[in-house]
Amino acid sequence: MCPQSGFYYSGVSAWMGHAPFAYWLVSALKPRTIVELGTHYGDSFFALCRAVRENKTDSKCFAVDSWEGDKHAGFFGQEVFEAVSAHNEANYKDFSILIRSTFSEAASSFEDGSIDLLHIDGLHTYDAVRQDVEAWMPKLAPDGVLLLHDTHEKREDFGVYKLWDELMGLYPNHLDFAHSHGLGVLSRTDAFSLELKAAAYWGPNWKTVIESTGFLSEQISQQKSSITKTEEHCKQKLEVLESDLRSQMQALLLNESKLQSLVTSLKSENAEFAAQTREAERQLGVVTTSLDQVLASKSWLVTSPFRYIVRHLGITIRPRS
Repeated sequence: MCPQSGFYYSGVSAWMGHAPFAYWLVSALKPRTIVELGTHYGDSFFALCRAVRENKTDSKCFAVDSWEGDKHAGFFGQEVFEAVSAHNEANYKDFSILIRSTFSEAASSFEDGSIDLLHIDGLHTYDAVRQDVEAWMPKLAPDGVLLLHDTHEKREDFGVYKLWDELMGLYPNHLDFAHSHGLGVLSRTDAFSLELKAAAYWGPNWKTVIESTGFLSEQISQQKSSITKTEEHCKQKLEVLESDLRSQMQALLLNESKLQSLVTSLKSENAEFAAQTREAERQLGVVTTSLDQVLASKSWLVTSPFRYIVRHLGITIRPRS
């Protein structure tokens, strides 16, 4: 059984092209103990754990890492360990243990000859990987298998390929893959012929099939990651648009409230103005009536000649003090 897709993918791993082969290797080896040195974002480790779960190999899995990073993998914070720990807890906690320490500190936790499948993917300088192999190779069972990543990466100060060349000379029972930066696979014994097992499962063109399958798996994972990133980008953009819409709605409601308040104020002022107008009209009516009464009175008519004389002679009539 070897799935082509659906592996855990962090979106930053350079290892995913080897996931289908590693999955098959677990199903074929049925290792009792699996140890990974350098788990980082968890892609390789969870591919192994998935194989254990689905093939019911009854294996115990251990991931050893400081989860602080290095100059090749990059340095990162607590969030990476928390993400790996959460995925492990949700899916594989019954047989998988995370050991947060340096490789040298964790070595004493395993007896010599106790590890059936060992994956080393730590710092990739020649001296660092040589030190890891020398310290952990005694821990490998007599018929155990070693996986070594980045065996074809030659940029900067990567030196795994140099050590791998030396190991291939010491252990004839090995496989060497160039895709996804390279993966070296070796067995300490000829009892489990890696090449024969691979040919029996993958066919006579087993290496081409494995590399093609690995390439396909890597492409699927990258496309999935791209889709996920696009979805996250769209989600973030939608959240921004929704936030802008909420702000605009709040502004609209505020303006509507202000407008309603203004309409209410205008209605109140209009009612007050109407009341004042009616009062002024009433008072004008009273004055007009009084004036009409004065003009129509006998005293006004009798004094009319007198007022005429006073007006034309310029006489000023002063009231008594």
